[in-house]
Amino acid sequence: DISNYYTDDFIFHSYPAGHKKGIETSKIDYINRFNQMKKINMSINIGHSIYLPGIDEKSYDMDGSVRVYYGASICIDTNCVDFSGYQTINFQGGKISEIWEWADYGGVSNKISQFIK
Repeated sequence: DISNYYTDDFIFHSYPAGHKKGIETSKIDYINRFNQMKKINMSINIGHSIYLPGIDEKSYDMDGSVRVYYGASICIDTNCVDFSGYQTINFQGGKISEIWEWADYGGVSNKISQFIK
C-alpha cells in the first residue's frame, strides 16, 4: 500500500499549460491516478535520475528535501513515450509531505492519447 509512504495531508503540485500557479492534487487523488494508469496497463519506467539535496527557501540551509532530475518512459503495453522531468520533494516524519513536479504533461498526454484510441 503506497499510501503509507505519504503523510495524510500530502499534496502533489503540477504545472500543466494554462496553470502558471500550478494545480494541487490531494493524496487520495494522486494515488487514484496511479490506480487508473494501472487499469489501462500503463507503466512508468525511470531510466535515469540525479538526486541532489534541497535547501530551505528562506535560509538557504539544507533542509532534508530532495531535488530530482529524471528521464522516464511512460508506456501502454509496448507503446512508449520518453520524457524528462524535475521534482522537489519534502519530507515530514519520514514520509513524503509534498512533491512539486515539472514535466511536459501536454506532450506526454498527446502522445499517449494516440495509443489509447
